[in-house]
Amino acid sequence: MNASAPVWANPQMTAIDLIVDHPEFGPIPFTADPDDVEAHGRDLYARAVAGDFGPIGAYEPPAPPPPVVPAEISRRQCAAEMFARALISGPEAVAMTTTATPPGLVEAMLAALPEPEQTFARIDFGASVYARENPLLNALMIGTGASQADIDAFFIAAAAR
Repeated sequence: MNASAPVWANPQMTAIDLIVDHPEFGPIPFTADPDDVEAHGRDLYARAVAGDFGPIGAYEPPAPPPPVVPAEISRRQCAAEMFARALISGPEAVAMTTTATPPGLVEAMLAALPEPEQTFARIDFGASVYARENPLLNALMIGTGASQADIDAFFIAAAAR
C-alpha cells in the first residue's frame, strides 16, 4: 500500500497522519500507529518513520473553534463594552446601566428617528437585554459604521464582561 503527505498526528509524535492510496476507495486519510491492532497500520507507521513516504511534517494542533456569538447581552454588558471601547464616558455607562438613560451617542441617534419609531426604539433601549438580531440595535450600530462582523465581535466581547 502506498501513502503520501505524512504528518505527525499528535504532539507526542506517536502516530502519523497519511493519505493512503486505497485500492478500492482511492486516496483516504489514515492515521498510522506503531501499536495498531492491524498489521497494515503498524507497517504504514514503520514505513513512514523510515522515510518511504517523504519527510514527516510537523504536528499542527487543530484550529480553535470560532467564538460563538451570543444571542443576547445584558444592558450592563453593553454599557461596559461601550465604555471599554471609549464610546461613552464612565458616568454615561453608569446611567445606562442603572436607569437605562441613553448615552449621548445613542441619544442623538434616537432623537433623529421619527415617531412612532423613536418611542419603540427608546422602549427597546430600556430593555434589560439586547438581542443580537434586534433590527433597531443593528441599525444603530451600522449607523456608527459597524459591519455585521463588528457587531458580532462587540457581542462576543460584551458577553465576556
